[in-house]
Amino acid sequence: MKSELKYAGDCVIKKIKADMREKPKKYSLHLKRIVVSEIVDGNLFIQEAMDKYYISSKVTIINWLKKRDEYYFPAV
Repeated sequence: MKSELKYAGDCVIKKIKADMREKPKKYSLHLKRIVVSEIVDGNLFIQEAMDKYYISSKVTIINWLKKRDEYYFPAV
């Protein structure tokens, strides 16, 4: 009986962990423009922008910087 309970408990824990995974966040174009411009203008470092705007990943901002022409001059 204990093994059945343990197995059931593991299944419950796995389900809870799966539910707790973060969904990818979507940031507005407006926020991307603000963050990119502040970094490019030298007002903020990447880590400071992450803290100020609650952005969890450095890679996210780096990707925005790589695509900054798209954010300033979007295709019409």
